Amino acid sequence: MRKRWYLLLVLPAAVALLVSQRELRDTKLPATVRSTEQFAAFLDTRAPQLLLRYRVPGVCVGLVEGDLDHRGCYGKARSGDGRPLDGRSRFGVASVSKTFAAMSVLTLAARGSVGLDDPVERHLDSWRFPDGRYQASKVTIRQLLTHTAGVGVPSYGGALSTSRAETTRDVLEGRTTGREPVRLIAPPGSGFRYSGGGYMVLQLLVEDVASMPFERFVTENIFRPLAMRDTSFSWGPGRGTDTTGHDVAGRRLPTYEYGAAMAPGSMVTTADDMLRFVSAFANARVARVLQWPEPLWNDYIAPAQGRYGMGLTIADANGHLVLGHAGTTMGYDAGFTALPGEGTGWFVLANGNGGVFLKPELDRLFLEWKTQSNDPRHGVVKVLRAIVLFLAIVLPAVGGFLLVSLGFAWAAGRRSFAAVRGSRAFAKALRTLRAVLVSAVLVFWLVFFHTDAFYPAFTTAWMPYAFRYVTLGVALFLLRGVLSSIAPRVSETEGSRLKV
Repeated sequence: MRKRWYLLLVLPAAVALLVSQRELRDTKLPATVRSTEQFAAFLDTRAPQLLLRYRVPGVCVGLVEGDLDHRGCYGKARSGDGRPLDGRSRFGVASVSKTFAAMSVLTLAARGSVGLDDPVERHLDSWRFPDGRYQASKVTIRQLLTHTAGVGVPSYGGALSTSRAETTRDVLEGRTTGREPVRLIAPPGSGFRYSGGGYMVLQLLVEDVASMPFERFVTENIFRPLAMRDTSFSWGPGRGTDTTGHDVAGRRLPTYEYGAAMAPGSMVTTADDMLRFVSAFANARVARVLQWPEPLWNDYIAPAQGRYGMGLTIADANGHLVLGHAGTTMGYDAGFTALPGEGTGWFVLANGNGGVFLKPELDRLFLEWKTQSNDPRHGVVKVLRAIVLFLAIVLPAVGGFLLVSLGFAWAAGRRSFAAVRGSRAFAKALRTLRAVLVSAVLVFWLVFFHTDAFYPAFTTAWMPYAFRYVTLGVALFLLRGVLSSIAPRVSETEGSRLKV
């Protein structure tokens, strides 16, 4: 192949550069946006643009500043023929559930039923950590709340179907499909290890101490006092207000249930309920509403190890204490942020996994508005997205070009190849093999990345949509390598050697 043919690749490279550099552009918050009303008006303009950019059908955003609040819902409850979102549309919020699970445990502590530094097994009636290398008797409630207990099982995902008879103990013992037993994998107190398994232990703690199901305790003691009327730890029977989850390509997904694995990530809520909660949290009313003593509230919002407290992420933004939690599950992305004592907070509820990029974009604007600071990780994510988008255009183009060039080489060498092998039947079989290989690779790529056949194990919620085309480019390169290994070579006596 003559080298000047490579000039044909300049066009896709130029297109890729033009498209990917747009990812690096940040939306600038206008200097004129100062008041809550002005920021809300800015969101009305910007949010619909972000929905299109990140392939998210809908998002609800809430903002609290003192006694003022704003709730805006944009887009639809599901793609295509979905109804418009409103304040009572229900979303899955994944790990945001841990905030409310932690509040349940602290409510028990406020009543004197448990101590945060008690060994958790002192209060468990129906389960113990499996025997192992580490001393389970040293695992405290505080360590479980702060992910420092050394417990395994980082997270729990939803499933298309779960047994209604499943219990908390079933999940802890790994009796259900796709779940492993909860055990210690490091010494208690040795460091931060995010653990949904640890929150399953706390779920059992609530049930054993309160002598009632976990969901009932949270509903009666957390959701009702905070006026979160449409919030629960399960989807329950379908409602007309339920939203549909979508993947990063904007395609509808079925509902993934968590079953008995509630505390780590099964909560379902609405924008109206989250607005009431964030208002109470940002204005430091949660302790009064839940009847906690003030020292317990101060302990609650204090950082433990790293950036995590008790069911809360904790950070400093230009001197402002910033608390919250985010969550991503199949089809949904959510999170809330609050500046307690300053009366400011916000939340984002998105019914698409593209929300994993949309939410940080909105968070960045909120932080810029309230703290005149920015999270440097946001810039890193944008650079990575730009690189993936560039490769998503260039790699398939180059891989396709090389396959075409190989086809020309085969066509040129077919006659002499058949003569060398001495069998037309062999040449025909080789061409059939080539067609089968090409078809198999392309079909596998379509099934692997563009259907739900392997979801969620491979098509994860965090995968940018463009990454699927990076994989196509890689598949084409690999296919070209396979085909070139059986490609005909013309001998020097029959012609010049093909350069492929």
